[in-house]
Amino acid sequence: MKKVLFIACLALLATACEKKGPEYKNKDDDKSVVLDLKGTIASGVDGLGASWAEGAQISAFVGYSTDAHQLNVQFAASSVDGATASFATKIKKVEEQTSYVAIYPYSKNAKYDSVQDTIGFSLPATQTYVAGGVVPEALPMLAKSSTTELSFQQLCGVFRIALTGEAKVNSIEVEALKIAGPCTVNAGSGAISMKSTATDKITLSFSETATLSDTPTAFNVVVPPGIYSAVYYTIFAEDGTQMAAYDEDVVITKGSVTNAKTTVYSSETPEEVNPDLTADGFANCYMVTAPGEYFFKCGIPDGNGTIAKGASVKWVWAISGAWATKEEASVDKLVKDITYDSTKDEIHFTVPENYTFGNVLIALLDADTKISYGWHIWLTNKVNTVNIGGVEFMDRNLGAGGVLNVNDADANAINNSVGLNYQWGRKDAHPGALGFVKADETTAFAEGSTPYSVINTGIANVDTWKMAAYDLNPDLSKLMNAAQNPCTLVSSAANEAIFPACGLNQWPAEADPCPFGYHVPSREQFNKLTGEGVEATSAKNEENNLIAAAIFNGSLVIPVCGYRNSSKAKAPIDGRYWSQDHESTNKLHGYWYQISTAKVSSQTANEIHSAYVRCVKN
Repeated sequence: MKKVLFIACLALLATACEKKGPEYKNKDDDKSVVLDLKGTIASGVDGLGASWAEGAQISAFVGYSTDAHQLNVQFAASSVDGATASFATKIKKVEEQTSYVAIYPYSKNAKYDSVQDTIGFSLPATQTYVAGGVVPEALPMLAKSSTTELSFQQLCGVFRIALTGEAKVNSIEVEALKIAGPCTVNAGSGAISMKSTATDKITLSFSETATLSDTPTAFNVVVPPGIYSAVYYTIFAEDGTQMAAYDEDVVITKGSVTNAKTTVYSSETPEEVNPDLTADGFANCYMVTAPGEYFFKCGIPDGNGTIAKGASVKWVWAISGAWATKEEASVDKLVKDITYDSTKDEIHFTVPENYTFGNVLIALLDADTKISYGWHIWLTNKVNTVNIGGVEFMDRNLGAGGVLNVNDADANAINNSVGLNYQWGRKDAHPGALGFVKADETTAFAEGSTPYSVINTGIANVDTWKMAAYDLNPDLSKLMNAAQNPCTLVSSAANEAIFPACGLNQWPAEADPCPFGYHVPSREQFNKLTGEGVEATSAKNEENNLIAAAIFNGSLVIPVCGYRNSSKAKAPIDGRYWSQDHESTNKLHGYWYQISTAKVSSQTANEIHSAYVRCVKN
């Protein structure tokens, strides 16, 4: 009997010696054993990643170390048969496991905490393009079992950009909030939690270019599951052109493919960004359409080259239609690294790579941290103009993230097209209503929602006055006392001595809120909208008739987005837009234009009312 057992042991030893793969080395090698694991891929991602690659390697966690983290052991596939593979390696002999946990692909730095039942892992920031699929290692999988039979489940989903057109693509960048880098995986549920140090960009690299044609070419990017307020993607072509697009409210589900909305490659030669925003001249508003490092001279656009002086610089308020929740509202997502160079009279700031549309007021402060002068930084996409009757109208409202499309199914895209509110003669906007607002301060698409804005409370005079009491939305009442605001809060002619700019026939040029090269339109220019040969049509959102626009000559879209009177939002039966002209017989009233889906008319309004601005080219 002993002889039979001895022969059996020799047979087992010979079988063990035939196993191939990396060894886990330890001091007590005589106590090592060979551990066999069987891994099966439960399901792929719409046909992607349904089979093991030859030589696939996994991290399996067996045995305990002194800090309660199970040992990370590298296992290589010894045989592969489609979705099933055998893994084996030599490890230190341990007590029989109550559970086996493994993650694919193998990562030297992966750690399993058996107490928390979590795995510390990292999702790659660079993935390699494979025609019609993904590199196997780009699709992470997890398995947990009470036996050595492991069923691997997908942890991520795929964001697929399928393009037709003419280009040779050699790189793609996908950006969203925290999609690569360090994360924690729950071994029981497979839920991924990205860490605070995670990054916002994944680059799809190419070993050789992919040529587009009339048949869609699919580019697959593996993304952790989640609901993303925006996913930005940029396709770079071999000839130096590129195409940038973004989708809002993108849902990525593990084991599934989410298709990008953009399907046709539209080449665009990247504009060279001049970091000096004052290269052409001084303004109260500087428009930024790309990430990068920028600066501007602290000049006042009074025509005299006057330079504002201060002791320090801070952001005052910020607002963005790309923030899906109040918790996401952060000025750092718009601009960061704001500095003041007093020797050069320059303010510097950075717009991050994860470019977000929005608005920020940056101000010079005096020694008492009171605002000396402020500038509006407007982050939007490329702005065009539309010629109506010889007047070049900007294609969007001042402060808007884009042009209104009432048929857009995305509420954020619609709300981001409205822009900012202004009082007549005032250069600085209110960080007020975001989107089409009802009289109860809710937006048209979400009952109870309020604008997402942030206000810097570290400024001495940020909260010293209010346009009026915003009872329904206290955040909107925290309006800052920005300097150089003629006619602000004027309620009677007796205040003329306090506000000497009142009574001017036109909006003062030094207080014009438009970017350099543009200005608030005159009544004569606004009247071109009703001139001979101009055809006006109307458009309404089918789901919500509150969302509407007037369209002139089929190309100039002006939102019917209401106004504010005595601080209260007025339901948008029309849109109120300031002209630069003033009522000649009433020093407290400027002219605004009421633009509805049916007509365009003008009337005078008290300067403290809050309306929109549509800039025109000089």
